[in-house]
Amino acid sequence: MSFWRRALGNRGERAAVRYLRKSGWKIVAQNFRCPAGEIDIIIDNGTTLAFVEVRTRSGEFDGDVGSVFPSSKRRQVEQVARVWLSDHPNLARAFRFDAVLIHDKEGRTQVQHIEEAFRPQRLK
Repeated sequence: MSFWRRALGNRGERAAVRYLRKSGWKIVAQNFRCPAGEIDIIIDNGTTLAFVEVRTRSGEFDGDVGSVFPSSKRRQVEQVARVWLSDHPNLARAFRFDAVLIHDKEGRTQVQHIEEAFRPQRLK
């Protein structure tokens, strides 16, 4: 990954964290990694956990959540969520998979939080 692309992604994740905190969410974990992959942010509002994938673009998104969560990414995020939930049984509660889309263009940042961006296929 190029330096510029990584820097854009890092700015996007910081913007997502600020937005989610201002929206009342507690950040439980960031960049949780395991052999199955990574989840960008895990948040909790006291009743619901959300596993959040952050996507940052310097241009506009096409509005298709499928482009953020293709089926291969969905399977990976579900597997990582399963690992995280088994490692943190004390935090087990209702959960969902969200996306935060960051539009970062010429120093201006727009944040779009898509709750329940997809429904799990494997987790019950």
